[in-house]
Amino acid sequence: MEKIPGELLNDVLASERHIDREKVISDLLDQLVILEEHGLYHDDFRTWNVLIDDNDSARLIDFGSIGDVQQDCSWPVNIFQSFIVFVNEIFCENKSWRGFWRSAPLSPFQLPEPYSNWLTAFWKHPVGEWSFALLQQLFSTKDALPAASSIMDASDLWVRAQEPVLLESQTQIRNTDARVVRLESQINELTSLINIMGESIQTFEKREYPPQDVTTNVQPRIEIEQSKAVDSEEIMRLHTQLNDAQQEIENLRHEIAKIHYSRSWKMTKWYRYAGLQYYLLRQYGFKQRFKHLLKRVLSNVFYFCVHIHD
Repeated sequence: MEKIPGELLNDVLASERHIDREKVISDLLDQLVILEEHGLYHDDFRTWNVLIDDNDSARLIDFGSIGDVQQDCSWPVNIFQSFIVFVNEIFCENKSWRGFWRSAPLSPFQLPEPYSNWLTAFWKHPVGEWSFALLQQLFSTKDALPAASSIMDASDLWVRAQEPVLLESQTQIRNTDARVVRLESQINELTSLINIMGESIQTFEKREYPPQDVTTNVQPRIEIEQSKAVDSEEIMRLHTQLNDAQQEIENLRHEIAKIHYSRSWKMTKWYRYAGLQYYLLRQYGFKQRFKHLLKRVLSNVFYFCVHIHD
């Protein structure tokens, strides 16, 4: 099987290699318009589904995501909004945002000119008129379009102000989640270490020494006493390390408890749950997640029926 040449766009962006974004967008619009003319759409338009060759020519891949349904496979569902997020992603690759679904704004208002002018002009059209053909038409005239700031209304300004805040909040939530995972991992490692030290202490404490006749050569007795002294010192050292590890575990559990009892953790419970479900859906697929959900529902029904009869 012949391999398509090029690198994934997300890898290129991560490497900070300079690419011709104008050419990338133009190439992709050409392909999206051709698909649209045949009543087809790519429902997973992401940076990891675009190949970039040495000439910065861009090519859509993952042909299994092409179908006749005009919607994205996940948030934001609207396929044209998803395209706007994609354009934001290739211009804000240096941002440290880590959103639940996508890590770039949904609106065009954070983009540099003339791209903000292009997508703002598109944004201002009624949603019923949105198409990739319109996107391409406006893209070809973007340098002559009015500045985005000159046609923004109060709602647009509100969106532009709120989006970075929302993305930053999501990033903080995900960072907190990651911190909890790290703390729990440290607890598991320390628990394993404590178990190992406990076994070592028991080994030293149970060690038996052969009885010695005091009338015989004193040298073996001296060596045994020295071994006992060494073992005692090792036991004391292990007990000290064990106590330190147990104290560290208590400190880590206290840190996790502070996070769990914080107001921000409680307020963002459903955000984290939604983000987790999206991650699991992408990792395991809809069918596997549906089977998992069905299993949980049946388990709860069985539990309820058993307790009703009791």
